[in-house]
Amino acid sequence: MSAVPITARREIRLAVVAALKNVPSATDIDSPGDWTTQLASLPAIQVRAPRGSKEPLGRGAPSYTSVVLIEIETKVVGKTGAEAQDLLESFDAEVEVALLTNHNLVAMTQQMSFEIESEINAEGRHHYGGSKWSIRCEVAEMFDPIYEAPSGAQPVAIPFQGMDVHADLANVYDPTRTYPNAAFSDAVKPAPRSAGPDGRDEGGLSINFPQ
Repeated sequence: MSAVPITARREIRLAVVAALKNVPSATDIDSPGDWTTQLASLPAIQVRAPRGSKEPLGRGAPSYTSVVLIEIETKVVGKTGAEAQDLLESFDAEVEVALLTNHNLVAMTQQMSFEIESEINAEGRHHYGGSKWSIRCEVAEMFDPIYEAPSGAQPVAIPFQGMDVHADLANVYDPTRTYPNAAFSDAVKPAPRSAGPDGRDEGGLSINFPQ
């Protein structure tokens, strides 16, 4: 089985799941989860990353401000509505601290914004509390069309076969002559000159790299 490509959406989702593993009261953390939870698994957290968008930073190389939407559901159960409310608020506070104090998650995001909606309902003898979180995570992404492209999908970079180094000293050696096809013609001062370069290739080095 081939490795899963690491996109911003996957990287952020995995970082969120890793951060939530530090929530002290969580019995179960599931991603992506089927969004139904058994009573024995509560308090529980479920995580998924359903949407994302990319805004280009400018023309040219493909670089973006990518926005990843992370959805979280926190679920608790209590004997009364008031108990469920208290448990949910305490549980959500642990989740918030775990996310916003996690160094890896904070370091990879430019900013995060939160929307949280909570609900308490009764089912038989149990009172369930739940919160739905929408977390907007903003990250910078850059892509290299040559080195990151799938094999054969894009032309590969031209091999770096070697380089030539030339020197024309600033301390003028020849103040009077004019040399045709000078390697540094833009910098050569016309004769007579009191300072270089004079257009002579006074030293050179050719370097060839093994292929």
